[in-house]
Amino acid sequence: MKSVELAQAMLAIGAAAALVTGCGGGSGDGGSASASSSPSSTRPSVAVPVSPAPAQRNMNGRPAVTFDPCVDVGDDVIQQMGFDPKSRARSESELAGDTYTFLGCNFKQKNAEGRRTWSLDMYATNISMTEFGDRYRQTMKEYTIGGQPAMTYRLSESDYQGGCFLAMDSSVGVLNLSLFGYVDRDPGDPCVRVRVVAEKLQSDLPR
Repeated sequence: MKSVELAQAMLAIGAAAALVTGCGGGSGDGGSASASSSPSSTRPSVAVPVSPAPAQRNMNGRPAVTFDPCVDVGDDVIQQMGFDPKSRARSESELAGDTYTFLGCNFKQKNAEGRRTWSLDMYATNISMTEFGDRYRQTMKEYTIGGQPAMTYRLSESDYQGGCFLAMDSSVGVLNLSLFGYVDRDPGDPCVRVRVVAEKLQSDLPR
């Protein structure tokens, strides 16, 4: 795995662990924690097959995550976001722990020279927006995306490493995006870019 993808995976794992540790592994007391409606039985068009999602445990009573970005977000949406649908793969940091779940999918973006510029991990989770906000209060910036509460955040005030996280509520539950880039190849602000990605994703979700 390239250095950017390795850093992205490790930071995403650290973010999930910090969330559950900081919030005591509970089910949360506010904000959607999982899907409020099941995905359509008709899956969108996906050219690249992926391995099945890991089995969920959620032993503390959190509801199961029913939206899977690797099979429920179609290639056309990924293209609209500016990423290559053929790069679709299960996230290295996908997690199905005893008390929480992150179902994730990774996508890559390349520039005109064929060099990788951005790496996006897209997760569906049963961690609530309240838990995200409580944990990352020092670095979060709140927004509304598609009429739903959202926030960008970093793991600490000193953390940058060319990336940014975004959590948002949606009709299919809480989604968490992780965007990391090669800043020497594309110097754009990752927190601005991840909001653009989130807007496109939110507009495609069921209402």
